[in-house]
Amino acid sequence: MAHARRPFAELAKLAKSKTSSHEVLEYFAKLYAIEKHARDNKLSDSERFLLRVKEAKPILDGLFAFLKTITTPRKMKLGKGIHYMLAREQDFYTYLYDGRLEIDNNILENQIRPFAIGRKNWMFLGSPKGAKAACIFYSLIQTAKFHNIEPQAYLTAVFEKLPHCKTTANYMQLLPWNIKAELEAAKKLTVITVCKV
Repeated sequence: MAHARRPFAELAKLAKSKTSSHEVLEYFAKLYAIEKHARDNKLSDSERFLLRVKEAKPILDGLFAFLKTITTPRKMKLGKGIHYMLAREQDFYTYLYDGRLEIDNNILENQIRPFAIGRKNWMFLGSPKGAKAACIFYSLIQTAKFHNIEPQAYLTAVFEKLPHCKTTANYMQLLPWNIKAELEAAKKLTVITVCKV
């Protein structure tokens, strides 16, 4: 959604008067206002789903109906923005039907930004296998952070348990959301031990 919004925002900045880009941005503003309301009120996934179906779907319907009325060459920036959205129309509705999904992937993009900046400075990661390994570790670390798990504690636990893994289920237990309860229990145990000393 954020990527789709960008060309309209850029065009609106350049315009001296209200244009169709401004109108498109008004639709986006309404959609994001609904998401802000859901976050501010700490709505559950099911509540967010109901809110989106009731309030966001008509706005999204209106946005696509409006885009279909705009006639502009496809090579122009406005035309490219419109074509991008119309070619993926059904995809833009996906987030409405699952309250666990965000309206855009800005959270993820903000988390990978340091890695993207670092990548430019690192020049290369030695080999394609090295790059793949770095991506796996970075994904695990960011996922651990997202679940409020201290990365060093997570990786320590993973490296201790990894040699004992034999099945896919064993490896799945090492994912951050599966190992979190065990790490929290170990942390509490450590705190209790320290308090007794």
